[in-house]
Amino acid sequence: MCSRMGIFGLLAFFLMAFAGLALASPPVAPPVEGFGISTSCDVEVAGDFIEHDSFTWTYVADTTTEGQRALWHGTYEIPLSSVDPLFLFVGGQAAEVRYVNKLDSVDSSVTQFNKTFVAQSDDVPNLIVSKDFGYEASQTSMIANAADKERIGLSIVANGDDPTVHLTTNFLGGGGGGGTGEPGVGNMPSLCPWISDEPIPATNEFIAAGSSISTTHQMVSHTASDVTATVVPTLNHSISAEGAGTATAQMRAQLIEGDDSVGAEVTRTIIFPQPPFYDYEFVVPNLISKTVYDEKTSASGVIDKFNKSMHYHSTIPQWQMPEPWYGVE
Repeated sequence: MCSRMGIFGLLAFFLMAFAGLALASPPVAPPVEGFGISTSCDVEVAGDFIEHDSFTWTYVADTTTEGQRALWHGTYEIPLSSVDPLFLFVGGQAAEVRYVNKLDSVDSSVTQFNKTFVAQSDDVPNLIVSKDFGYEASQTSMIANAADKERIGLSIVANGDDPTVHLTTNFLGGGGGGGTGEPGVGNMPSLCPWISDEPIPATNEFIAAGSSISTTHQMVSHTASDVTATVVPTLNHSISAEGAGTATAQMRAQLIEGDDSVGAEVTRTIIFPQPPFYDYEFVVPNLISKTVYDEKTSASGVIDKFNKSMHYHSTIPQWQMPEPWYGVE
């Protein structure tokens, strides 16, 4: 519920950094054939304006050797990692970078909007967005409006770098019941084993940040976002705004870690003289750590100052040492 304040000042600064030696998800190498997308938009208009963005990049990678894949996939018939259906092989990794932006405007004496968007698989950050938005309501309008939503996300799941696959031979017939496994339900969290009982990662992280601005009078704002998944996983989002009528920024993070890599138990059934056939079940490691963070900031009325910065980075000892930058206050 909005309320008007004579003078309202808000400064919100947030820095989120899981540092030290705690495990988190590793970077996920991009596919060989990459992509590059860049757009820019510059608008100044009175009355009616609409802007829409939607970007999703989901990809998988395997850390196993060619010999392991030939044996486990070619002989044991365990499926390889894939995006459609969403499935992780032992030693597999999956990453998803998402960005959504919406904007309305309706009755304005002037709306100014400037945005640059860059998405790239072979350079970092993998996603870069900078956006400036200014709105002044029409003085004669009874329904003057303006809305601005933005959301960025980073998800990584990893089954571990050194999987173990055990083979058991069954001469009496009968199978193990693993089959081809459940490939998930089309989203990244479905890969997480401790949540959905699907083939699950030894480490995973789901990070999301966003900002929402809504006014019926006047507002000027700037937002900047970037996401990296192919090297040290990082997410940054910041917003600054002043004017009148609501500004909200929020961040959520969930990290889950196991004590080992995801492995597999393979059953080879031999019924002479037929060829042997294979069945498997994934072996899920113990859940040893779960970190959840939920944070929100809101404002309404006359906003003299609104600044918020949100940051996340992953620390993987076996992939990197903690960067000196994050140790400097």
